[in-house]
Amino acid sequence: MTAATSPTMTLEEFLRRDDLPEEAELVLGRVVLPTPEGPDHYFLVRLLTRALSAALANRDVDKEAPVSILGEGQPRADVVVYRKSFEERLAASTLDAKDVEIVIEVSVTTAAYDLGDKEEQYARAGIPEYVVFDVRRGTAIVHTDPTALGYARRAFLTAADEYRGVPLAPFLG
Repeated sequence: MTAATSPTMTLEEFLRRDDLPEEAELVLGRVVLPTPEGPDHYFLVRLLTRALSAALANRDVDKEAPVSILGEGQPRADVVVYRKSFEERLAASTLDAKDVEIVIEVSVTTAAYDLGDKEEQYARAGIPEYVVFDVRRGTAIVHTDPTALGYARRAFLTAADEYRGVPLAPFLG
């Protein structure tokens, strides 16, 4: 992802823009335009979504989903695990951060962005768990205990570990 240098805007202003691609994000008030993603990213996101859907059968797991953070942004996460079922979210017609339990980013080339602005935005929004799969470094970084200044805790996992019952070797090996 590449951040645009435009002035900051609110979520409401962002949602009214019809000149942006659907994949555009609003992170910390700035429009972020997508960069091309290769097959590695696509397949890892797809495999991870399927594995977590099976492991967390009582949760709604979605890929490439927008997460609305009131007044401040709408990043697009590679994988989102929701607290509510799809049917409950559909009935409420919401994509709010308060409904999110876990956000996951698969970083093939975007680790600095995912561990910078996106991490800050998710922590400020109170997302309980944020995970970055840093494919090039072969680690998954699990962030927990969000505060207004960032996440208070980080755990580093490798291909030898499991995350929520999912072996990480296919994603980090």
